[in-house]
Amino acid sequence: MSAAMKRLAIFFCLAVLAGCAVQNDPSHLLQRKVAGAVGNTLMTPQPGQDGLVTVADGNEFVQCRQSSLLPNWRCEAAGTTMQPSLASVLTPARVTQLAALGFKPDPAFGNYVLEVAPTTDPDQLAAAIVQALSQGYGADIAAAEVDARRLTTQACPPRRNFGQDQAGAINTDPAMAGVSTAACSAMDALTAEPTDAAGADARPTRMPTPNKVPKDVVTAYGPTVAKEMARLRRARTARIWITLDGADGHIQCRPDPADRAFACEATAAAGKSAPQHVGLLHMAGFSDAEGAPNHTRRFPYRQFSDVQMARLLMTLLRDVYGFDGSSFLHAHDELGDVALMPANMRLK
Repeated sequence: MSAAMKRLAIFFCLAVLAGCAVQNDPSHLLQRKVAGAVGNTLMTPQPGQDGLVTVADGNEFVQCRQSSLLPNWRCEAAGTTMQPSLASVLTPARVTQLAALGFKPDPAFGNYVLEVAPTTDPDQLAAAIVQALSQGYGADIAAAEVDARRLTTQACPPRRNFGQDQAGAINTDPAMAGVSTAACSAMDALTAEPTDAAGADARPTRMPTPNKVPKDVVTAYGPTVAKEMARLRRARTARIWITLDGADGHIQCRPDPADRAFACEATAAAGKSAPQHVGLLHMAGFSDAEGAPNHTRRFPYRQFSDVQMARLLMTLLRDVYGFDGSSFLHAHDELGDVALMPANMRLK
């Protein structure tokens, strides 16, 4: 064999090896799977059904939805509102990478959203999804899984709730129906009426006696706390307040008649669960107080009813500060200490 033929043979072998390397690259393999799922699901709409493609490595996900209710495909990448533990993953540099790919913060569930035209080439969208997982989360691309399915068309499809795996993602698993949220935002999910595993109303039909623990402290104490919020709303001075105690902290609210708002402050969350608890406070709109460990928020009267305020505060007392109803709700106001009782409690 001549030298020229040998060089040609070597070049051909190297080209074949390079092609094989590309074909076996984890990013390329995943991109092919995602493109296939996009083509078979998002690009083939069905009447009364949405298409859903989820690409995930553990809790890090990118999920794209096609719906007759949406003009474009909507892709969401996991955020820290529903998954506070991702705060260590979503560094400013990685959030910048997501932004460069077109993903923008969305206030509804705190995910990062990319609007995609339905005419987009499946390979192009697949490449963006793989890049988002790799550059935005440092995901293990070789371990990432692709799921494609359909769900009944609805404005606010059920999502995995706070504390669940892949929280904030649309959830179509019937086994998870009882612990998912059908809310349209994280705030709505936080203050939603409690439901049992079958989705039925779980509020107690009979209020507990003092020697029984309420089935749900939000429902049990909501009306009582709502009366306290009404008292603050009517005030013409800021020199009154109500402080509600949990096992591990408290929330204090006072009126601001001039600004027509409740001014509330929550003590800093502590312990091993602090990141998740801070995530709940942020979900409820509380911000970290500058120069202080506590969290603060103002609630305009015109935007929040007394009932909404009561449900929100009791939800935070339960989920952040550990109030379980095993004792009466301990509170303080401008006149001193007081023990609040569940609404309509029968004394024996």
